[in-house]
Amino acid sequence: MEKNIYDEEVYLNKDEEALNFFITDYKGKEVVHALEKKLYGETIDAYEKFVNKIVGLLQTLDLNNSIEYSLALSRLIKNGFLSYNLEFESKEPEVEIQRNLGISVVCGEGCCRNISDLHNDVLSKLGMYCKQFYCFTKEGFHSPKEKANHVLCLVKYNDTLHGLDIYNGDSLFYFKSPFVLNEISFYSSMKMFYKPYCEINYEGHSFEEMKEIINNYANQVGRRHLSPLEYHDDISRIVSRYLMRQGDLFMDFHNETKDLKNEINEGMQLKLRRTKSIDKE
Repeated sequence: MEKNIYDEEVYLNKDEEALNFFITDYKGKEVVHALEKKLYGETIDAYEKFVNKIVGLLQTLDLNNSIEYSLALSRLIKNGFLSYNLEFESKEPEVEIQRNLGISVVCGEGCCRNISDLHNDVLSKLGMYCKQFYCFTKEGFHSPKEKANHVLCLVKYNDTLHGLDIYNGDSLFYFKSPFVLNEISFYSSMKMFYKPYCEINYEGHSFEEMKEIINNYANQVGRRHLSPLEYHDDISRIVSRYLMRQGDLFMDFHNETKDLKNEINEGMQLKLRRTKSIDKE
């Protein structure tokens, strides 16, 4: 039987072929990142300025913890306030810059990797813990042999890590095991299955660093996490009502940053035209 390098029983046992594949793939990504920085440096710089403006906006709000800031960012994204055209569509983006996936949100579209990347950029600038959680999810099914197909955001609440899936309705999760997140919900039993190889393949961590991250997640198991009632009634609902009253402020922000967002979108459209031109050759 052919070996599957994405099976945890393979690469977590230090299979040399699998680990070399992940390391080589990451090095290839580094080459792409360097080229993107050279070709689209002005667009990347404009995006970083825009992230700082988002941070400034969030700091003016009456928010108290990383989950509340994340929910505010989620509203800004989904209502188009961070997009050049005041629209946002949840879908695979037509164009991306791999080293800054969050840029696609400014173009009005994006999937889980784009949203989680923007979230990571913003919360890190706010000085809050945040980490992307690469996982596999499919309702009613799991196989350790599957590749990662989803990314959500890890945030801290009262020193306990929670997974927040901004892409899918701001669903919240807790660590059932180092490899499994369970949804915090009265009505859903969705699970997210951690794919540690992504720490090497996407983040450039060593095997030892990957194992340390797994151990950190193991320490989260059994900790006091938010209950469905606490999250949906005491946090999400209250924050949602507060954010609804900030519509004028958010629209002012959209208008004040319109030129910067147009600059970013124009840079991405240039990349799209170049990509299509290369594909035709």
